Amino acid sequence: MLPCFNCGAPVPVGALVCPKCGVNIKTGESYESRVDRAKAKELHPERYRQGIYAGVTALFFIILLSGFMFQRRNERILTEQSDRLQFTLKAMGSAPVHCFRALDEIQRLASTGDAKGARELGNELIQAAEGEIAKVDRELAQKGRRGDKITWTEKWRFSGLKSNLKSVISKAEFTLSSLPESS
Repeated sequence: MLPCFNCGAPVPVGALVCPKCGVNIKTGESYESRVDRAKAKELHPERYRQGIYAGVTALFFIILLSGFMFQRRNERILTEQSDRLQFTLKAMGSAPVHCFRALDEIQRLASTGDAKGARELGNELIQAAEGEIAKVDRELAQKGRRGDKITWTEKWRFSGLKSNLKSVISKAEFTLSSLPESS
């Protein structure tokens, strides 16, 4: 038997804990500190759960606040730039949508064998699309003559509109070229 280094009581060989004071022979840790550590581990899941609840709640409020700030920012932008936005929307119009619908109608007429109706509608569509392109060019030229600055977003939108209209024209011309010659 060996004496306990904490209290001096005899400890049997191979024992891990002193039978009198409860000190761990290998680590020197007292019984009370082991009990306190075990209790802390029992309380740990509750603290962990509380931390998760607090984190989720904080995240919810951050998302709510950022959504509110995003909405306020967009309202401010719309009120400050309403003239520019109205000009752009007016220039964009719904012409490409109508052109694409007419293109679908031309293709439907061509597939049903009504070549004459498809040709008439195709020629009208090509003229309308070319007219819309000319209208956009005139609008940009007038804005430039007035000395208004044309922003890169307006240039981008107008070039997109013109590109869509040119695409409609080329698709209509291709569809018309594939129609049989009318007698």
